[in-house]
Amino acid sequence: MNIEQVSPEQELKEHYVYELQDPRDDTVFYVGKGTGRRAEHHVKEAMKEDEREKAKLAKIREIRARGQTPKEVVIARFDTEAEAFAVEAVLIHWVYGHPDDCEDSTLTNIQGGHGRDTIRNKDDYDEIQGIDIPKPERSNDGTYTNQKIEKNERHDVENKLAALRKFVIQHHPEWAVSDVNMSHPMSPSICIEVAGAAKIECVLPGSRTGRLKINIRAAMNNKESIEQFRILVEGLGDKTKGIKNYPNHPYCKLRLEGFEDSIHIDQEEEILHSLKLAWDLIESTKLPLN
Repeated sequence: MNIEQVSPEQELKEHYVYELQDPRDDTVFYVGKGTGRRAEHHVKEAMKEDEREKAKLAKIREIRARGQTPKEVVIARFDTEAEAFAVEAVLIHWVYGHPDDCEDSTLTNIQGGHGRDTIRNKDDYDEIQGIDIPKPERSNDGTYTNQKIEKNERHDVENKLAALRKFVIQHHPEWAVSDVNMSHPMSPSICIEVAGAAKIECVLPGSRTGRLKINIRAAMNNKESIEQFRILVEGLGDKTKGIKNYPNHPYCKLRLEGFEDSIHIDQEEEILHSLKLAWDLIESTKLPLN
């Protein structure tokens, strides 16, 4: 579909939301917003040999290998970019489900779109702050923290992390696995120390989705450790998605074939597989001597 072919008397609104679909079964694998020929750019991007193997581009290459071309479908047009951003985010989260939050999502989107904190996730009918009820103001009276603690208890976060810790230790007794850390109610976790410069962090936010987030963090939150972590991430090159929150509490996510950084807590074998990939990669990376 050539999104620019219009007759002289037609004037299309500049901003649009589009989908990329697999022509074999019309499955939507990407939602985006753009202007001009943005929707067509992805196919050209996938043809570059030096382009990183993002899930979206890998899907496009798979389709092209079958002798087909992804279908580019413009869903709606808008006068303003803000309108397009809003519809894009609703499609990603409520209609199709972002892959970080929805187990059966077909999307390859990495970013969640603007305003995702006030958009309900697909099939999530829980009462949500900011949608059904006002978000509490963050104050020093402990209300916000207590609500997070209550949510963690309601979703049995501590016991689920404890069970995962036991499973990991059973399969890798040589790993230094921390106790369950519930001291930060917003990000309950267990960590695995790796190579002195980093740790693999497994975070389970208290939510209905039950998705475990796997991050790589600096081993300690001090200047020397953070600098070592920065060097480590730079050495990993395109195997990471870049360092975040630098220089305060920096972390990164990995980009490896077979690695997932968001997995349902019940999928222990899949979690273990991703942890092993992360462990092997970081252990094999040599830091330069001071």
